[in-house]
Amino acid sequence: MTIPDLKVLWGKLLGALPCDEQWEFWICTHSMQTIEHGIKKTAQKNLSTGNLMTTDHKLRFACAVMNSSTNQKTAGQRGSNSTGDQAGAQ
Repeated sequence: MTIPDLKVLWGKLLGALPCDEQWEFWICTHSMQTIEHGIKKTAQKNLSTGNLMTTDHKLRFACAVMNSSTNQKTAGQRGSNSTGDQAGAQ
C-alpha cells in the first residue's frame, strides 16, 4: 500500500484524517504494513464502541497499535539475532 492508499483507507473507515505531520511521523517510524494494521484495528475498535470514538481517541489508539506492533517486531528480531549469536558462539 502507498501513503495515499492508507489515507483513503483511514478516511473510509475512520473519517477525518490525521494531520500531515502525523503521517510523516508514522512513515518514519513504522512499515506500511504496520500503519495499515493500526488503521484496521482502530476501525474494529471504533465499530465495537458503536462509532463513538473521538478523533483524538482514534489517533491515540492507532498510535498504540502501531507502536506495539513495531515493538514486537523489533523484539522478535533481537531475539532471533541473539539466538543466532549464541549458536555461533558455541
